[in-house]
Amino acid sequence: RERGKINLEKPQDVVKYFFRKNTAMIPCYSPKPDGTKQLFCPLHGGIGLGRYDEEGEILEFKTFVDNSLLREDQIREIQEIFTHTLEELLVEINRRLKWD
Repeated sequence: RERGKINLEKPQDVVKYFFRKNTAMIPCYSPKPDGTKQLFCPLHGGIGLGRYDEEGEILEFKTFVDNSLLREDQIREIQEIFTHTLEELLVEINRRLKWD
């Protein structure tokens, strides 16, 4: 609520606002040095960060970072990983639909 500068008090209203603004969410992962995967998801006005539990296939968002807090190099890295994720998604869609 604070980082997104959302002027709503009730938690349920904040959640509704979030999902109305983010109807299509595509989670992305970046490998961490310890072998786990950092979860990030480009969202309206920023990026959601968290972790991905492969064993339980659970996405856990820990925080939201407003776009204004990101450096240029971070934005470029996010764009690269997001583009790679979209390319992988396209390959998977084609595989499932057999559209070689």
